[in-house]
Amino acid sequence: DKGSTWFKANVDDTYGFFGVYGWKFTDIRVSPDNEDEIFALGNRGYHSVDGGKTFEQIGEIIVRIHDTRGLVMHLDHHEIWIDPQNTDRILLGNDGGLYESHDRGQTWLHMNNIPAAEFYSVSLDMEYPYNVFGGTQDNAALYGPSDADVADHTDDPWENVYLDRWTGGDSFDTLRDPTNPNIVYYEHQHGAMLRMDIQPGGDVQSGGDSTQNIRARAPEGQPEWRFSWYTPIIISRHDPRTLYVGANYVLRSRNRGNNWETMSPDLSDEGEGMRSPVPFGTITMLAESRLLPGIIYAGTEGGAIWRTTNDGDTWEQINEGLPRKWVSRLVASEHEIGRVYASFTGYREDDFNAYLFISHDFGDSWLSINDSLPAESINVIAEDPTNEDLLYVGTDLGVYVSLNRGQTWDSLSTKLPTTPVHDLEVHPRDPEIVIGSHGRSVWVLNIESVRAQALQ
Repeated sequence: DKGSTWFKANVDDTYGFFGVYGWKFTDIRVSPDNEDEIFALGNRGYHSVDGGKTFEQIGEIIVRIHDTRGLVMHLDHHEIWIDPQNTDRILLGNDGGLYESHDRGQTWLHMNNIPAAEFYSVSLDMEYPYNVFGGTQDNAALYGPSDADVADHTDDPWENVYLDRWTGGDSFDTLRDPTNPNIVYYEHQHGAMLRMDIQPGGDVQSGGDSTQNIRARAPEGQPEWRFSWYTPIIISRHDPRTLYVGANYVLRSRNRGNNWETMSPDLSDEGEGMRSPVPFGTITMLAESRLLPGIIYAGTEGGAIWRTTNDGDTWEQINEGLPRKWVSRLVASEHEIGRVYASFTGYREDDFNAYLFISHDFGDSWLSINDSLPAESINVIAEDPTNEDLLYVGTDLGVYVSLNRGQTWDSLSTKLPTTPVHDLEVHPRDPEIVIGSHGRSVWVLNIESVRAQALQ
């Protein structure tokens, strides 16, 4: 009766639809030709032919276009489509990509020739050719050569820093030690950090003697530290043994993660916050001055920005006049000591405007530089290392470039799929920008022509 009254069709809650995060993607679809046939999506997919009284897990016999080490169906199902002209044909979208079935979900073809990885982060090293490192939504931490040509779908030269049995696992910041190329730092949800000793070209997996758990934990007897879903981690530009991590405190390790200490008071602005399943009241972004040691900026999900200029001895809040929204990026300039950039995103409140600011005095005052940007949530801003006036921005719909330090902006997405860009980095040696998209994998663009235009 169109939702006027309801009855409970299923009393068995042991199927495990939800897990911890099932509410994010759970969905239900009814077959177009049989009202009692139901597909229910969650961490796994289930099929019912009796109106939901009982369910069976969908089939996991899978043929893949490209071989992987996956043993079973990928987890976290987001969408399903049943062909109304032929209900045996089904398309399924999950964190592993796109699957097609021609027998009502008993067997599947995994169309993993489509680059659909959702990258949260990208970082670059100084090898020849340089490598790209990145963390993805449920497709692990990866690295590979920047010059890989996969247009002809040849063997993928990328390696996994971490991989679980579903060829998955959420990963975020993935960073190579600049002085020891065999050391890679990576993380899972909510500050679960690890350090791995890899060998070039090796097939690295999690769990061996080469992997060390370096998760920062509060001293015994003290309240647990809170970490965001995507916890910011940076390696100090001035001492590569020093790591900084954002929790509700700024944390520091001086020995590559073996030991941790707080170097700030509680900077969160959400009170006690919440630890599980989705903690809040956390630091979402960190930045260290590249030019002067001891200057660090921290931003929170509530829009607060904090600064220390004396290596954590004292902290000042510097966000007066700025929007009280999630701090999506902080960048300390490599061209001018006091210059810092800050971006915010309001998409959690259905506010999709662009929020981007610059300061020339360490954050004491701010100037908006988003006037000519479209109304798109900003995820990242980066300077060009060769030209202080050349800026790049990644939004939920693409990439933009400014030739005049934010006075005007132009699209750089002519041939880029319309997809969220969660991270980008300009290589310090090669004239290239690397884009980590959240839905269409990693892209590399030569920017020699952009740099030449900026000099005109």
